[in-house]
Amino acid sequence: KYLGHTYQGKALSEIPNKLQVSEEYKETIKHNVARVFNEKAVTREYLSFKLPDDSEVFGECVFWPEFDAEGRVQYAMTQFRDLTEKRRMEEQALRNERRLAALYQLTCMENAPEEEVLCFFLNSVLDLTDSESGFIFIPEEDDSDKGLALWSEDHHDRLFPYCLPSTHLPDDLIRLMVDENGGRSYRIVDNGDGIHPLCAAFGGKMPVFRFIIAPGTE
Repeated sequence: KYLGHTYQGKALSEIPNKLQVSEEYKETIKHNVARVFNEKAVTREYLSFKLPDDSEVFGECVFWPEFDAEGRVQYAMTQFRDLTEKRRMEEQALRNERRLAALYQLTCMENAPEEEVLCFFLNSVLDLTDSESGFIFIPEEDDSDKGLALWSEDHHDRLFPYCLPSTHLPDDLIRLMVDENGGRSYRIVDNGDGIHPLCAAFGGKMPVFRFIIAPGTE
């Protein structure tokens, strides 16, 4: 997908009022248009911005001068090339490589202590899901709130150790695992709206904006 636009020198100051995009994006356009007029040069930027539906677009924006008969820059031309799908495929390929590397590393940890294996597994899951915080919970029996809870390192940076129960899950997180009928759900992906937290766990000390949980088997 390509999108093109033309800017005249006298209209440069009006750009922010005519474009329905973020201020950062407007400033980037102004900066490159100014360079085209001042340096008579071609400029190139890789930009990302959000659409009204909150989806993100990434692409290459090229700016170049159009001259009049006297060799003065009359217009600044720009063309945007949508690279969103290309970047998505590249990111997916890298994620697949990281996933295979993690699986291979696990096969090399057959004789490692259980805690070391669990920590590696937890860190790998956080990396592959682009998550900041996470936990592993091993219940004593099916549908039990008691068991072994292992927390990611960021919890130790944000919270006092006594806030991290090692034998059960906090009530705030358990409530996120209850479905609309009141039953316990063990497979959840709740992205929320990105603005309001789904809950504030650990006595309000850690707002949760995105909650992912999936069952594991031995």
